[in-house]
Amino acid sequence: MVVAPPEDVNKPVDPEPQPTQPTEPENSTQPTVNTKPKTRVAPESMPDSVREDLAAAQKALDASNTAEALRHIRRSQRTKITGLSFSLLTRVYCQQHDLANSRANWTRVPATERPRVRQYCSQYDIDL
Repeated sequence: MVVAPPEDVNKPVDPEPQPTQPTEPENSTQPTVNTKPKTRVAPESMPDSVREDLAAAQKALDASNTAEALRHIRRSQRTKITGLSFSLLTRVYCQQHDLANSRANWTRVPATERPRVRQYCSQYDIDL
C-alpha cells in the first residue's frame, strides 16, 4: 500500500486572479451588420423591337391613351417579358383607376422602379 505524503497544510493557497475591469468584446471595431459590397445590376438586355414598343407605350401613357399603351406593352411581352413592361403596365392600370390589376402587377415591378410607380399611382389615389 502506497501512502501519499501529506500536503503542507500551512502552505498559502494562491487565490484565482480576479479581473479588475470588465472585458470588452474583442471585435468591438468590427461592424455587427454583415456589410457586403452592393452589386450593380446590369441594365436589362432586350431586343430593339421590345425597346421600341415600350418607348411607344410610354408615349401613349403620357398622352393618356391607355388602350394604345396596353397594346404596345402586351406586344412587347410576347417577345420578352421585362420588369420595365410591368412598371408601365402597373402605371396604365393606375391611370385607369383599376386597383385590382395595378396591385396584381405591382408584385412583378422591379425594386428599382417601385418608387417611381408608387409616386405615379398616388396621383390617381391608388396606394401600392
